[in-house]
Amino acid sequence: MHATNATRPAVQAALFSGARYSEIASLRAQDFDAVSGTILIAQSKSGRSRRVYLDSEACEFFQIAAKRRKLTSGCSCGMGSLGVRIRLRD
Repeated sequence: MHATNATRPAVQAALFSGARYSEIASLRAQDFDAVSGTILIAQSKSGRSRRVYLDSEACEFFQIAAKRRKLTSGCSCGMGSLGVRIRLRD
């Protein structure tokens, strides 16, 4: 089974972070911290927040996604022009 162009970024985000779909779907652009190389999962399955540490490739992916989202903050497609069905909300 191959990821389509529409689902590929969501699959990449999940693989890079190990986060559940619901956690990825609720990400906001400001949840990515380029300085610490982490994303904030505001509410995990346990109901607690947690930080996910990212490797350099994952940081690059989330940095691009967050930057595009900030530039297209009115876009409802999530993660800007990546066309991801997950949301990096404002």
